[in-house]
Amino acid sequence: MKVWRPCLKESCDLIEPEPEWSLEKDRSFDGRPKLEDWVPAHVVTLEKGSGPGHSDFSKLSGVSGLVVNEKGCETLSVHLREAVEFLPLDYENGQSYLMNVIDVRDCLDRSRSDVSYFNDTDEIIYVRKFAFKTGTLRDAVIFRVKEVPTYGPYVTDEFIEAYQDAGLDGLDFELIWDSEIAGKENCNASAKRPLPTDAFFGYCGQIDSEIKGEIIEFSELERSHLGVSLEEDAPKAVQALTDEVQHLLDSKAVAMSDEDILHLSIRLGSMFGEALCKSYGWEWVEVGSSSDDHLYAVASPEYLYCVFPIQFIRKILVGENLGSDGENDNTIMLLYNMLADIERTIPDKLLTPVG
Repeated sequence: MKVWRPCLKESCDLIEPEPEWSLEKDRSFDGRPKLEDWVPAHVVTLEKGSGPGHSDFSKLSGVSGLVVNEKGCETLSVHLREAVEFLPLDYENGQSYLMNVIDVRDCLDRSRSDVSYFNDTDEIIYVRKFAFKTGTLRDAVIFRVKEVPTYGPYVTDEFIEAYQDAGLDGLDFELIWDSEIAGKENCNASAKRPLPTDAFFGYCGQIDSEIKGEIIEFSELERSHLGVSLEEDAPKAVQALTDEVQHLLDSKAVAMSDEDILHLSIRLGSMFGEALCKSYGWEWVEVGSSSDDHLYAVASPEYLYCVFPIQFIRKILVGENLGSDGENDNTIMLLYNMLADIERTIPDKLLTPVG
C-alpha cells in the first residue's frame, strides 16, 4: 500500500476568503464536520495560476485542504464516500467546493516515523517522515492523521485512480510511504541533545509547539503555491523560492506596505527555514538575549551556526541586503548552497549567525 500527498500544480489559482478568516478558523479544518452549519463563504482570487494547462483545483489560503470545481465534486464524491464534506464556496470563477476531509485516522507509527516532540513530551511538533501502522489504512481513500490533523490531507492509490479516471487536472502526487519497503527502514529520530548555553547569543531555547505548527503551515502554504516539494527536490524548491522573491522585487510598481512585507517574509522565510531543516538537518530554535527577547532561527546540527530565515527574507524585500557594490542582492539560493558544508569551519562561538 502507498500513501501520497496531493500537491497543487502551478496552474492552480490561489484564492482567499473575503473577509479573511482568522488563524483559529483556518485551523478548525482538522477533521471536524462543518456541513450542517455551513454558509457558503465568499472567496476571491489572490493569485492566478501560471504555466500551461487547465486546473480543476484551487488552493484556499491558510487552510490545509483542496478546493475543487463542479466537475471534480461530481466525479470524486462517489469514491470518497463519507470521508469528505464538499463545502460550497461563493466564487466568481464558477461553482467550487472546499474538500473538508473528516476521515481522521489513528494510524501513525511513531516508532518508525521521524518525529519531533515538544520538550520531551509525547506532543508532536513536526513529522519529517511518515510511517503508518499495518492495517489502519485498509479502506482509506483520503484522510488526516490524528496526531497532526491540520497536516495533509493524504491519499491512497484509490484516490489517484479516481482522479485519473475522471480526467481531472491540477494535482501532482508525492509519495510519502510505501508499505512494501517500510519494514526495511528504521527512521527513529535521534535523542535530542541539550541546547547550547555558551553561545553567540545569551539565550537559546526550544521553539513553542504552537509557533512551530504555524511555521510549518506557512511553509506548506508557500510550497503548495509554488508547486514544489521540499522532500523530493529541495534545491529546485529553493530556486523557485528565489525566483518568487525576484519576481516580487522586479514587479514592485508601487512599494509594498509594511503589512504586505511582514506577511510575505513569514511565508517565504518559513519555507526557506524548512528547506534547511529537510536538506541539512537544521532545526528551529529561539535565539536572543533572553526567553522574553528572542527571534526564531534555524540552527545547524552541531549548533555551530544559525540563520534567521524570516528576517533574511525581509531584508531582501525591503532592499537592505546590500552586496559589495552597494546594491540589494537576492542571495537566497547562494546562501542555501553555502550552508551545505558550513560546519567544516568551526566558528569562535556557537550559534554564530549567517546571512
